[in-house]
Amino acid sequence: MKINMDNVRLYGNAPAYVQPVDMGCQILWSNVNLGASAPWQVGKRYAWGEPEPDIEFSADRYLSNDVLERISSPSFLQKRYTETEYRGKLLKPQFDAANIHWGGRWRIPTFHEWDALIGLSTIESTKQGCTLGHRITSRITGNSIFIPFTQLKRSNNEVLLKVEGYWSSSYGVNDSAWAYMNNHNMNFAMCYAGLCLRPVWVDND
Repeated sequence: MKINMDNVRLYGNAPAYVQPVDMGCQILWSNVNLGASAPWQVGKRYAWGEPEPDIEFSADRYLSNDVLERISSPSFLQKRYTETEYRGKLLKPQFDAANIHWGGRWRIPTFHEWDALIGLSTIESTKQGCTLGHRITSRITGNSIFIPFTQLKRSNNEVLLKVEGYWSSSYGVNDSAWAYMNNHNMNFAMCYAGLCLRPVWVDND
């Protein structure tokens, strides 16, 4: 069957298996994590503001290629976010791994976008394939996405099992940023920790 490309919407450079899902939050949520090819796969882990994934995470390794920036003023973290009047301190696009890898209008969701998703949805613990996670179902659209349980990795590669660790683009305080964590709540994680990314597509930012 020939596909009429006039009716096909392209979403940046995201792989063909990425399906944007309308969860009733005025943005579209990816059906997979960054670095995953199926909803039940965890994908890659990133420190906050790191454009590339890693497998080991510690304060010493964090953005280690920016040694000169570490000892300069303002700090290297301050150079990675911009302060907005209504949405707080948000990661700049050039440090947003979702935008770097998938292009277009893909980016890491903000604290408020994660919070809106939680508030507008029902959340249940379930399994997809062999992976435990949360099924998040929108009370607005009826659509759902699966958020696999991940492993939050931090100092000395310490692993906290069965913890959802998903970065937001919102900076917090004292070298930490907001993240979607266990019990479907938002909390702080140290910026050098290794968490997963669930990109969103934003038509009007």
